[in-house]
Amino acid sequence: MLSKRAGAYMFHLLTNLGDSDTALTVLNEHIARFAKEGPSADDLEKAKDRLISRTVFMKERASSLANEIGYSYTVEIKDYYHTYVDRINAVSAEDIKKIAALFKEPPAVFKTVPVQ
Repeated sequence: MLSKRAGAYMFHLLTNLGDSDTALTVLNEHIARFAKEGPSADDLEKAKDRLISRTVFMKERASSLANEIGYSYTVEIKDYYHTYVDRINAVSAEDIKKIAALFKEPPAVFKTVPVQ
């Protein structure tokens, strides 16, 4: 189920110096593949498990709880904090395909390089 409040998406790539163009090519290939095929059932399950386990650890710090509560008000989902796991589990491979298909152009790129 796609949210009508879907927002920005960000990809972080960390490469060796000089490999950023190759990394962007690979990223765009993955996005195109996801738009066509979606994730495998195993990959989708692993991703869900990773997101859910991350939320368990986030609940250990008061600052993380405050961040989650603030976010729920920002996106206007009153039960965001309490329904997160159910909403993650509701995501299907077809949902991922639909999101990936929204990326018609290569993403905007911001490169940072270490100072020599």
